[in-house]
Formats: sequence, C-alpha cells, structure tokens
Amino acid sequence: MSFYRFNVLNSDENQQVDGIDYSILLNVDEMTSIKPINIRFKGDIIHGYWVRMTNGKKYKATRIPQFLKDLMETEDMLTRIVVNKVDLAGNVELLDELH
Repeated sequence: MSFYRFNVLNSDENQQVDGIDYSILLNVDEMTSIKPINIRFKGDIIHGYWVRMTNGKKYKATRIPQFLKDLMETEDMLTRIVVNKVDLAGNVELLDELH
C-alpha cells in the first residue's frame, strides 16, 4: 500500500471541518484516474483535480502529491500527436492553425 496526503474540498456535507479543504491519506494503488478540473467554490474558481478510486469514491482534490502533478504536466511519457502529417508534439495551439 502506498498512502499519500491529498487535500480535498470541504463540501457542505462535511461541516465539522473548517476551511476550504482538509487533509486525507489516499492509497494511490487504489486510484483509477486523476483529471485536472476547475472547481467552483463560493463564487471563485479553484484549480484542482478529480480523483476516482477503485471503490467508486470520488474526491475533488485541491492539492495532490507533487509526483502526481509532475506526471500530469510532463509530455515525456506521452505519444506524439500527428495531424495531416504535422507532428504537434503536444502543442494543441498548432491544431487550430491546421484548420
């Protein structure tokens, strides 16, 4: 088991916790996906992550471990995007220029 600390959004259902978020230990071996999202919170936007677990639970994380954030942001482990024989190499702006 590999437990790491995450901060998850404090929802209206969880009134016993003060603040925007609270710490929780999650087993990264039991995660199915992590997706970057914008979370609307009291009229503001928080850049966060949607975390899904194998047991069906879902969390809106405001902070995740740095190694997971690095995996989300690096292009090194992704395949290339080729459209009309143009290698976009992760540069989505080039896709607009092709149309």
